[in-house]
Amino acid sequence: MALANRRLFNELSFELWLILIYLVVTIIGDLKAGKLGIQLKPVPLFLTDITLILVMVASFVRWPTRLLVWFSEGVGAGPVGRGAWLLCVLGAVYFALAANHIDAARDLAIFGYSLFFPLTYFALRDRRDAATVLRCLVYSGVILALLVLAQFAIGGVRGHMALVEGVDPGHNFGGAIGGHPGLNGAILGLTNEDDAAFSVFALAALSAYILCDTSRRWLHVLCATVCFFAMATATSRATMVGLALAFIATLVCAGHGRRRRLVGLAALLALPVILQPVLPRGTPGRDLLRGLRVTAFSALGGPSVDSNEEFRLVRWRYAAEMWLEHPVLGAGFGLPIVPSGLIDERESRGSYNVGMPHNTFLYLAARAGVLGLGIVLFCWSSVLRWLFSAYRRTGRSDDLAALNILVAMFGFGMFVLFFERPITNAAFWIMMAVGTRLSLDNEGINGAQRT
Repeated sequence: MALANRRLFNELSFELWLILIYLVVTIIGDLKAGKLGIQLKPVPLFLTDITLILVMVASFVRWPTRLLVWFSEGVGAGPVGRGAWLLCVLGAVYFALAANHIDAARDLAIFGYSLFFPLTYFALRDRRDAATVLRCLVYSGVILALLVLAQFAIGGVRGHMALVEGVDPGHNFGGAIGGHPGLNGAILGLTNEDDAAFSVFALAALSAYILCDTSRRWLHVLCATVCFFAMATATSRATMVGLALAFIATLVCAGHGRRRRLVGLAALLALPVILQPVLPRGTPGRDLLRGLRVTAFSALGGPSVDSNEEFRLVRWRYAAEMWLEHPVLGAGFGLPIVPSGLIDERESRGSYNVGMPHNTFLYLAARAGVLGLGIVLFCWSSVLRWLFSAYRRTGRSDDLAALNILVAMFGFGMFVLFFERPITNAAFWIMMAVGTRLSLDNEGINGAQRT
């Protein structure tokens, strides 16, 4: 097995290595890694942009005709490749028509990251390559979860020392994680619902491996436990919705025996959360479980327990109004979605995502109307449908794992900056290419491959 894995890694193309390295760096480094880059006056190039350019150049060297055909006609990467091409064309047209090209450049980049789909699709030779990228994402998410738990542990030790010395434990030890006082850290500075998203995606995928992959089941149970506890330190309504959707998708896909195992696994993870109030003080992990209980109720309880809900609803209203004024084609690029009076000083201070509605689907609708939103939903639903059919046909764990990740991503897109953040936007299109390749049958002939 080790020799086969080594041979597989040696056979990976240069373009695929670039994509793998990008995923590892941005997943483990999380949001801070996405801010790495260089300044080419007056244009800043971040890590996602640099990776996209490098992969594109390498792909042109390897397959010049293939790339030229796709760029000129949008064919060669299946229906989703055509959808990504339409998004790029749409973005270029809207950018050209924008009154303010500086502000419109951000929207152009958000639409343009769909280029990761055809570039990744061409770099993946077969489902073995696709499975390699998928597992790279999952295990990188587990490493991120370990770092989150280390952060929590260090924050707890420092907080205890501060209490002993008579200092406010919340001072200088990082912000409250996920809005829960006392869950302070000191390594990554994770402070909001967008942080550690990849550990949640990893947890969604690991449930599939636990159900279907008997050879490494205990390793995957251990990894899922790590992700579960890390989730409690930076969790949100988006987390709960994403995981709930992935759980439902797994229940629908799995057979009767696997459904029982899934329900048993969920009950095993939920039991300590339910029993948290009766656990004695000082029990390891008690504070983490308390944070998870608070977030679970926040997902159901509205503004009374989640101050972010009112923040979102106000922004959603403005985005929906902009969409309804231009329902088919949207309002275009560069126009402010949220009035400047609603943007606080912290958000406006050099933030890439200033003024966003914190709902990817409303953002797409406001910018490009039913046309842009419909293209994205068509691509998303197509890959989910192919993966569902592939899993029901073969029962392979990688198919279900990729399906769960894409379903969980849908939940995140409803509540947080998803397409609007380069690292999650790029990861989405990379996973779409992985899902498309995985869904191809052994003969390489099905609807996903037709142009």
